[in-house]
Formats: sequence, C-alpha cells, structure tokens
Amino acid sequence: MLHYQFYNKSNNGNAPVYIFLGGFTATYEAWYKVSDLILNQQDCTILLIDNIGAGKSPQPSGKYTTMQMATMIVDIVSHLNLNKVNLIGHSMGGAIAQHIAIMSPHLINHLYLLSTATKFNEVTKLFLINRHDLAKSNINRELIAKTVIPTIFCNAFLTKQENINLAINRVVNNPQTLDGLFGQLNACLTHDTTEIIHKISCSTTIITGNEDVLVNPINSKNLHNMIPNSTLHIIDNTAHMLQLEQPQKITEIILE
Repeated sequence: MLHYQFYNKSNNGNAPVYIFLGGFTATYEAWYKVSDLILNQQDCTILLIDNIGAGKSPQPSGKYTTMQMATMIVDIVSHLNLNKVNLIGHSMGGAIAQHIAIMSPHLINHLYLLSTATKFNEVTKLFLINRHDLAKSNINRELIAKTVIPTIFCNAFLTKQENINLAINRVVNNPQTLDGLFGQLNACLTHDTTEIIHKISCSTTIITGNEDVLVNPINSKNLHNMIPNSTLHIIDNTAHMLQLEQPQKITEIILE
C-alpha cells in the first residue's frame, strides 16, 4: 500500500475531498503549502500521497508505468471509500491523474492538471535521464540540487536565499532510492495519453507557469485543446514548481 497523509477537517459527508499527486522524485511534502491554505479556508478532506518509488511508499526495483501508478491511487481511493474527489496532479502526478480520469471517471468531481503533458518531449526526457544519471554517479546531493533547481524554479523565486535553501534541502533530504528513481524515470519516459486524452469527460482545470522550461506551457495549451470541458490558467513569473512558487495563486484557482 502506498504511503499517504489523511486530513479530515469536516464531519460533513458532502464536504469536498482533495487528492494531491506529486511529480518525479517528489514526496507529499511538496503540497504542504497549498494543502494548509485550503484547510485554513474550507471544511474538507485532504489526501496527500507518496507515489510508488518516492517518499515513504515502497520503492521496488523495475520499470513503473503511469497506468500502473494510477491503478495504485484508485486502490487507495476505493480503500478509503472516497468518491467525487477533486484530483490534483503535478507533472508526473498529472500524467497519473490523466489515466485515473480516463479509467475511473465516476471517482472524479474535478480534475486539475499542473505543468504536465500527454507525452513528455525530448527536453523533459533528457533532464529526467540526466537527473537519474547524476544520482547514480554518487555525486554530492547538494551539488545535484544546485544543478537542478535553475531548471525547475523561476527567476523571481530564486532571488531569495531562503527559497534556494528550501529547494536544496528538498533534494538533499529526499529519501528516494535509485530503484525508485529509475522506476519513476521509466514511467515518465513511456507516458503517452495522446490518443485517449479526449476521453476525459469531467470538468478540468489546466495550470502552467509561463516560465516553465521543463514542461513547456505549449503542453498545457495542447491539453486544453484536447480535453473538451477544460479551462486554462497560465501564471506569470512561475516555472515548473508552481505549487511551491505560487501556493496562494494555486489555492485560489483550486477553490474557484
């Protein structure tokens, strides 16, 4: 069973439920700012999940797929007897969320796809492969962090030293193993919902940062064009890690 954190602020069975899925290498802690803001403003239930291969979830050896990862999320949702959830997925988590919305539409009230794609392009794939190779070479984790963060955070975020320290600490203290990293890498490299994305029938909100060089905003525009009942938000002065760069703005969009 995947590891998750469950926050229930309401005894009302009709209160909204929010489920958050992180991206490549990410733990559920990446959602703390957004989830805290939502809990402060609304009676609701929140579920933060570590995907397979990350955080405190199992990290078996082998190749994962986004479809396999989606099935594991559905199992947790069913185990907790949740339905009509608001599903929020970032990057790889958004890829997983696409499969969930396609194969289990009855579970979804509203879908939020952040900085993701139907298929990751060569720029994204090369970054992910290099990230894996750096870890495999046993390079100092702080040096890996300093190499990675200029690609995933915007200029405005990195003008503050406390933000740089936060980003470095996330990499240095990440409990992900090489097995988990490799498994998630394969899931990203093989993800492709291009031919089935039109099957998403639930209302969908697509969010991207205008400075995202890792998953270019054109991917979000394409998602918007291919998903019938969708809206698109492009946030200024924001790159790939928008839930950390703009938590207040992300919360506002979700609570709309």
